[in-house]
Amino acid sequence: MENMSCSSFVSVIAVCIVALFPQNSVSIIDGHNLSHAEKAAFIAEYFIQHEVESHYVFESVISSRDLAQHISSGNKTSATPELLDALSSYILVSLPVFLRNQIVQGIVEVFADEAGNAYQRTNLKLDSSQTFSNDDIRLICSEFDYVRALTRSITTAKPLIQQYRQENDSTVYIILLNKAIEMTAYIISTPSFQTVMDIVVDELSQGFMKSGLPERIAKEGTGFLNDILAIVKTVIESSNIQRLISRSYIASKPDLDSLYNGDTFFLYATLMSAIFTQEEAAGNIIFQIIEADFLKTYNEKYNGDIEYLLNDPFNTYGNVLKEMDLAATVLPLLGSGGARTMLPYNSSIEQDKISEVCYDDTMDFIDAVIGQKEWALQLLDAQGKVPSGLLDGNWNFLGAMDQCLDIKPDMKSNEVIGNTRRPAGTRFCRVVIPFIQNLTEEEIYSRVTWGVCVPDTCTGSDVYGILKLDAFGNYTEALGYVECITESDLAQDLPAIITLIVIGFIVLLMISGSLYVAMETRGFISNNHETVNREVDIASKDEYTKDNDADLKRNENDDNNCKRNGTNLSEHYVQYSECNKPVLNIPPNNDEVQPNAAANGNDSTTHAMPNANVQHKRKKEGVLISIIKAFSVQINIPKILSTNTASGTVRCLHGIRFVTITWVILIHSYAFGIIHNHSQVWYLANPLVILTLQQRFSFHGVMAANSAVDTFFMMSGMLLSYTQLKNMQKLKAKLTGSNVAQYVFHYFFHRIWRLTPLYVMVLVIHATLTEHISSGPFLPSVFQFRNSCKKNWWTNMLYINNIVHQEEQCMGWSWYLANDMQFYIVSLVILFLMMLKMQIGILVSVMLLLVGMVNSGLNRYEIQGTQLTNFDSDSNYWRDIYIAPWCRVGAYMVGILFGVFLQKQPRKPFNKLIGFAGWTIATAVALTLKYSLYSFNREGGEPWSKLQYAIYEAFDRPVWAMCVCWVVFACHNYMGGPVDSLLSWRGLVPLSRLTFAAYLIHPVVMIIQGSSRFATHYLSDYSMIYLNLGHITVSFMAAFVLSLALESPFITLEKLLV
Repeated sequence: MENMSCSSFVSVIAVCIVALFPQNSVSIIDGHNLSHAEKAAFIAEYFIQHEVESHYVFESVISSRDLAQHISSGNKTSATPELLDALSSYILVSLPVFLRNQIVQGIVEVFADEAGNAYQRTNLKLDSSQTFSNDDIRLICSEFDYVRALTRSITTAKPLIQQYRQENDSTVYIILLNKAIEMTAYIISTPSFQTVMDIVVDELSQGFMKSGLPERIAKEGTGFLNDILAIVKTVIESSNIQRLISRSYIASKPDLDSLYNGDTFFLYATLMSAIFTQEEAAGNIIFQIIEADFLKTYNEKYNGDIEYLLNDPFNTYGNVLKEMDLAATVLPLLGSGGARTMLPYNSSIEQDKISEVCYDDTMDFIDAVIGQKEWALQLLDAQGKVPSGLLDGNWNFLGAMDQCLDIKPDMKSNEVIGNTRRPAGTRFCRVVIPFIQNLTEEEIYSRVTWGVCVPDTCTGSDVYGILKLDAFGNYTEALGYVECITESDLAQDLPAIITLIVIGFIVLLMISGSLYVAMETRGFISNNHETVNREVDIASKDEYTKDNDADLKRNENDDNNCKRNGTNLSEHYVQYSECNKPVLNIPPNNDEVQPNAAANGNDSTTHAMPNANVQHKRKKEGVLISIIKAFSVQINIPKILSTNTASGTVRCLHGIRFVTITWVILIHSYAFGIIHNHSQVWYLANPLVILTLQQRFSFHGVMAANSAVDTFFMMSGMLLSYTQLKNMQKLKAKLTGSNVAQYVFHYFFHRIWRLTPLYVMVLVIHATLTEHISSGPFLPSVFQFRNSCKKNWWTNMLYINNIVHQEEQCMGWSWYLANDMQFYIVSLVILFLMMLKMQIGILVSVMLLLVGMVNSGLNRYEIQGTQLTNFDSDSNYWRDIYIAPWCRVGAYMVGILFGVFLQKQPRKPFNKLIGFAGWTIATAVALTLKYSLYSFNREGGEPWSKLQYAIYEAFDRPVWAMCVCWVVFACHNYMGGPVDSLLSWRGLVPLSRLTFAAYLIHPVVMIIQGSSRFATHYLSDYSMIYLNLGHITVSFMAAFVLSLALESPFITLEKLLV
């Protein structure tokens, strides 16, 4: 038994003995004609003749016996003596067969050959009489090419591998396996090996945490950890092995590419397929496709000679891959393989991390598309696609956002399309690739915007990471950022909720007031029926519309209208009498319109001398009822829509206001309608056309709209000086401290009360509700103005937003109100100077006019640029010239001086020659101002010098204001002809009253409309006319609602307060 137990060890020694036998001896032993006794005698004879070999064989046999005894004695192992005997017998019987196997002989031959090559590389000099020392062996081992020996052995063992894999030809598999061995050996020898080890530890640690073992340890202790194999299996199964390999590949890719002398990604992807698709039905199909194409290409290139693969598999494999028809290979692969095979998670975890749930859901979506599921094909159809018109700047590949969000993945609850659960839903994201476009000597910030429909478990950073996967190579190198559009949650937005509550309260007041007036009118409320009818009749006849109307009357009529129960100063004269009216304002160019007497529909005479019945009724009703009735729709609608005006007024002002606000809306249709938010996304399908617009002569009429605000400034100053000079004279007659204080109080209270409520409401709506109303693929990821409103709203309330935090204005167009309020404050000083000494007041006005011109010219001399770049909110031109009060005061002072002239000059017709000369000069000057810019904007035009720009900027605005003054003067003095007829048309009176509200709300309408687009806008003359008419219509509709809800009621409430 003892001899049998050690026979297995002795058999190993026998292999070495055979190698020592001379060739002639081996041939004798190989024969089968010897008896057992003769074979034993032969071996004994050999050992007698070779004492050294005999000694070592004897020592080996004794050591083997001792080892066998050690194993079997005391039953130290689970192996019984019977089992050891059986194993020994099996080895003795099988060993000859094993040694005679051609594959084993080939492998031994490979190792012997590689050992010989290693020996030759050591330069050792040994003869048959010498034996190797330990140092010699270590030297030979250091030169031994284990990788080559292993890969050659695997190639030699091809029949055995094919038998195991049940394949007819495993050539491709063997090549891949050999490549994996080469890569592994190379990686171990590189500095990146430590990084790979860290990745392995990290991934296995994550697998350990997910395996449930920590919880089990906490409950049961560590006793169950004795089963190491089960623990390791659990950790590996809980780890993301695919990601582990992907991260390891990324870390070692530079070394692998260096080894391969090229990009190893396809090799890696193929290897990943071999590893992770073997258990899938599609796995074998994938390999069959790759193998078939590989062998086809190989046979064509090397005439089917397998020796190239066997002798130089590395370079041969690479050469064949370069010649393969990859397109023909990949297309069927897409139909049979999974998305995880084609898009393995192999990007940099640190820089482009992707959440596991997003990656898995995205791969499931792609698998569903490959599987041609109907809902998945809808998802594919919703993706953005390259449109036509790229050379015109059509870089918006938007896709179909509404279709994307409507898709409901039709997957059964237990269905798994990759390795994971069913996806939850969809969301729409914009992939932005920015670049700088150099055109017409301008650097235009441009971008490609690609709309993608992704699982709703993905964020913008997840989508960015997916697009950075190595499968996309360098194609996504220029990727800028990804932003996913998220529908705003109104329920979580407290400021928006508060705004809606305030709006609801105002609506409640309107309903209550309307119901109360209706009941009064029908006699349900006693003693007031006649009074209510009287109020409604007054409103319908527009006796109400004279209060703050900037209409100019002849002095004698004004004097009468200023009186109330005598010639003494009334406590209400500043607010209600036309001659005492402190402000009349309208819209500006880039931003706002201010209420104006006529625009608000009030008349000084009516309210200065209210009807006795009305006064009696108010006393009877009380303040609360009067407040509620102020919001009555039946009373306010006639006020707004009445076309009546006071006799002797300058009716052309109504037309000028309306034309000017439509001019403002026109330029803003470009600024807010198609260019707004261009730093995030373009609304246009042909944005490069913008660069050529200013080269057109006709477009300068649109560009000239920046002077529209100067028209408003001029009218504001004119109406202020005209209406207040007579009041100042009355004040001069009763010049006491109390009268001055009363005048100043009403001067400012009237102004603030008329402007602020509507201004605040539009600002709040803009800041809190715009993002909730807007919806579409153009929706900005962040509404920047909301943050600006949150931080800087107080600058608007103080009317200083044009000089404080100008770059972060809440309502960019509200700079006009700030300027106008500041001019209004300064004008009070001028009015007092004019009251004391007219010449001094005029001199100060002229000096301020010159200051504005000089500042504009000097600043423009230093600030260069074109119309295309000057109007960004953060540009120096915008901040230091366009909205700066010390540069815009010129037009206002022109209006102040013109109002003085008009007040002193009685209304009368002039000689026709004077009228003709005035119209000719004013028209020629105005057209020259607005179209002179064409000289350098036109194609091939000569650029202006800094001095030319400065001179133009200095004279442009005040001279334009003077031209408008002529229009007012001519129309007022019967020299307007058809112009006066058009501007004085009664149908424009209601629209004139809405100009302030229209100015405030129209940019909000445009921002909502632009952010809610689902398709790009193609810029053309017709499309812009259509768009502008739509903006005008909707803006005035919104203005009507605002005026009905706030502006008109607050005019009535003013009379209750003062």
